[in-house]
Amino acid sequence: NSNSLVNQGSGVINGGVEMTGSNNSVTLFTGSVISGALNMGTNTNSLLTLDGAGTSLFSSAITGTTTFAGGLTKQGAGIWTIDRTLNASSVTISAGTLELANATGSALGSNTSVSASSGATLLVSQSNQVNNNATVTLSGGTITRGSGVSEVFGDLNLTQASFLDFGTGTAGNLTFGTYAPSALLTINNFAPGNTLVFGSDLRSTINNTSLFQFSGGFTSAWNDGNSTFTITAIPEPSTYVAAIALLALMLWPLRHRLCGKVS
Repeated sequence: NSNSLVNQGSGVINGGVEMTGSNNSVTLFTGSVISGALNMGTNTNSLLTLDGAGTSLFSSAITGTTTFAGGLTKQGAGIWTIDRTLNASSVTISAGTLELANATGSALGSNTSVSASSGATLLVSQSNQVNNNATVTLSGGTITRGSGVSEVFGDLNLTQASFLDFGTGTAGNLTFGTYAPSALLTINNFAPGNTLVFGSDLRSTINNTSLFQFSGGFTSAWNDGNSTFTITAIPEPSTYVAAIALLALMLWPLRHRLCGKVS
């Protein structure tokens, strides 16, 4: 009932792979190729592991269709990009970066959970890539938002200090379900126009710097009507002070000219 396949970095399988067991295991290293379809069956006990130190597109590693419904694990220092729909039931990012680049649909629309360990990153490069109800567990890991991306997740859990990175470029929003702060959540690149939404009332903890740290200024509000706590990025107060000082400096010569005319 158990079949196992490991395709090393330079490994090329000319043709498809069909596994008839119920607990199938496949490990793909960056640079490896299955020139055809991969059928691992529909048993949720199967495991697909993406490994290696390089970079790989999933559509290049498996050129045909993928039949799979088990757990997806990302390990190794490399970057794997899921650029097509993959019906993984759970996603574990142990190391490196798992990028979600699927422009025609959700890369992980069927998953029920996502976890990222210390030093590991989930990079969401297109909007609507993850199941909206997928529980997220960060154990020192990072979720990074691509330019213009908005994404909805399920409940958020932290087991140790972790990170949300809003990236650069066009603003967007990240939305989570319930969240009970238990460790430091650092929000980086929180520039004006970005929003962070939770399904829990965080009014009593949002200003606790041991639980939340923002790279920029913000304002927050709880909405009783839809039970959402929205954090909106705004310019830092120092930005306003600098703008006022600059405006005063620009108006100073005009004041002198007007005073001279009055005299």
